[in-house]
Amino acid sequence: MKGARIHYTKRQLAFIRRRKRMERRDLHAAFVRRFRRRDVSVDHLRCLCVRKGWLTGPRTGRGKGRLRVYTKAELTWIKRRRTVPRRDLHAAFIAAFAHHTISLKGFKQLCKAKGFMTGRDGRLVKGNIPANKGKKMPFNANSARTQFKKGGRTGRANELYKPIGTERLSKDGYLERKIHDGMPLQSRWRAVHLVNWEKLNGPLPKGMALKCLGDKSDTAPSNWMLVPRSMLPRLNNRWGRNFDHAPAELKPTIMAVAKLETKIADKRQQSQ
Repeated sequence: MKGARIHYTKRQLAFIRRRKRMERRDLHAAFVRRFRRRDVSVDHLRCLCVRKGWLTGPRTGRGKGRLRVYTKAELTWIKRRRTVPRRDLHAAFIAAFAHHTISLKGFKQLCKAKGFMTGRDGRLVKGNIPANKGKKMPFNANSARTQFKKGGRTGRANELYKPIGTERLSKDGYLERKIHDGMPLQSRWRAVHLVNWEKLNGPLPKGMALKCLGDKSDTAPSNWMLVPRSMLPRLNNRWGRNFDHAPAELKPTIMAVAKLETKIADKRQQSQ
């Protein structure tokens, strides 16, 4: 009859009290399996536990669910099989202890919290044989169309490719030439005035730079002067003398003053 009072034996009450910290659905499943009480629902057990004050204990997280309780035998069962992949171990645990409804994510967190590590670190062991070794990829026209072809370029890469010897203007106005297709990408292009100067004078000395005396597009070695890098701020910086935009008749004077100031600064540094 609907609303009829549910009666429990002392043995049944003791069974529930000892397992009061279990989730109510798990507790109900264990109770029904133990005593074959089909007339007792989950709500009946909830109401009984509230009346008796048999609470599950502190909540986990921000009120999401109750603390799960595992017996020593269950934890030992998991520990002995901890090297089994988590998905397989979780399925075996649910099959062995049907009253637990823990998810795979929760099972992984339990193993981590208890220190039940698999011993695997995700690295391939020495001598590992790939699963696809010796197998040929089945032909597919759509994938073959976009696959890399040895010695060739396809799609956007082919459109953007520039052959060796191509020249371009940099964002600073210097003429650059492509000298190779290797790596790194930044080394593929080199300033033409630098290439021409090194052909005549050899490699650029350490700590030195080439300074344009006139038009940047003129790559002749005579249009470029070898100067210390420490002198460049005195010529080009906003605190310098704006050498590049100065009138042609003033450039020799600006260069001479910058050389003199650099020599004085070097002498002071050496004397310290």
